[in-house]
Amino acid sequence: RPFSVSYEDRGGHAVIEASQDGYRHLAGGPVHRRRMEHLGGDLWRVDDEVLGGGEHRAVSRVRLHPAFSAGARAAGRFEASAGAVAVRVVAETPARLDVEEGRYFPSFGSEKRCLVVRLDAAGPLPLRICYRLEVSTRS
Repeated sequence: RPFSVSYEDRGGHAVIEASQDGYRHLAGGPVHRRRMEHLGGDLWRVDDEVLGGGEHRAVSRVRLHPAFSAGARAAGRFEASAGAVAVRVVAETPARLDVEEGRYFPSFGSEKRCLVVRLDAAGPLPLRICYRLEVSTRS
């Protein structure tokens, strides 16, 4: 169930925050909080926190449109492109970044394969996964 949902305009830069308690049934009663902040242009920061108690594993996924193909990859970063559009996912916290195959459903009954960037962290709560989404266009 979502709660503490907010939106703030900071001089043309959006900050969106929300929490959800769908994991409260797990040991330690984890609560997931996400903050998305527009940093200007085509740059966003996503900050996921899992609060509560005990040892847990947290995963944040970025599902890319099927038109995107894998590009450069280095420790903590991944690039993909679709025509003139490129997207880079850059881990800002010590989270493991991996790329896996996923599924995209553009309409009911239709399924396509896509790339999914997975960032995960494990250990005692609170856990934090923070990353930037950088979009650029090539001419």
